[in-house]
Amino acid sequence: MLASLSLSKNIPVGTSDAGSFFNTEVLSSVDYGLSNVHAWFANQTAKNAAAWVTNFFEDTNVKPAALLPNNPKMYIAETGWPTKSSDAGNASNGAGTASISDLQTFLDTFVCQANSNDIPYFYFEFFDEEWKDKQFGGVEVGLSL
Repeated sequence: MLASLSLSKNIPVGTSDAGSFFNTEVLSSVDYGLSNVHAWFANQTAKNAAAWVTNFFEDTNVKPAALLPNNPKMYIAETGWPTKSSDAGNASNGAGTASISDLQTFLDTFVCQANSNDIPYFYFEFFDEEWKDKQFGGVEVGLSL
């Protein structure tokens, strides 16, 4: 995508955003896309989360990208399940709960499913980031392993 610069080597260019924000205009200009796909924010249960993430990613990101001439490679840049909320009002998404047991359910189903279907992904995230509680509140502080 940097061809107009006549560089001596190819430097891949990509972008990252919420999975629902990708469109053909953006994808036709990159070599890869990094999609944030969180079943929690789609009001899914932990039991249904892995299937939802996979289907959403495939239908909303992978299939549209595959139809483009540049065929950008798609990755799940963020996925996960919250273990806690900084306030009681956000401890449930209406279908699931922010809990270690629901995180375990998500991990038990998503990791095997993604690996067996060759879905490239990054888990979000390793450590809780306390600054997120001050800025965003809710479950943003509890999205870690």
